[in-house]
Order: sequence, then structure tokens, then C-alpha cells
Amino acid sequence: MKPNESPPQAQLMNFIVGKWISKPIYAAAKLGIADICAQGPKSIEEIAWKSNTHAPSLYRMMRALASVGIFSEIGDKQFKLTPMAKLLNIRRKIK
Repeated sequence: MKPNESPPQAQLMNFIVGKWISKPIYAAAKLGIADICAQGPKSIEEIAWKSNTHAPSLYRMMRALASVGIFSEIGDKQFKLTPMAKLLNIRRKIK
């Protein structure tokens, strides 16, 4: 096994759970969550209001995304962008 190669069990687990995070990433992109948080951290209530979503369900999704570094939970139900989340910001100017 190469030093940077995961064992087969870990590789298989990554494939199995891959959709568990890809679906929330898709939803966050579709809802424009990165656009909403582009000007700074936002509370889950504000994100839910601006994205017209159910705050408790959105909070579970945002916690899942924060657990893998897509967003960052910085306080009591407050989220901010991470470098990965910035890639979901569709309003950003592409140079």
C-alpha cells in the first residue's frame, strides 16, 4: 500500500457514505446558502428565512456540511463560509 492510499475498507466506506454528503452539498448549492452567507456569518433562522426553508431541517443539513468542513458553525446555530463553501457561491465573479 502506498503511504497516501487508504486501506480497501476505508475506500469502500467512502463510496458508501459519499451520497450522504453529496446530497446536502447539492441542496446547499441549489438553495444558494453560500450566497446568503457571503457577507458574513448568519444565524440558521436568517439562512432559513432567506432560503425559504424549514429552520430545524436546514440546521441538520448545515451541521452535516460543517462536520466535513463545507461550512463552519461558529456559535449558537451560526454558520460561516469556508474555502470549500466559497466554491458554491454562484454570484461570485469568475476571473
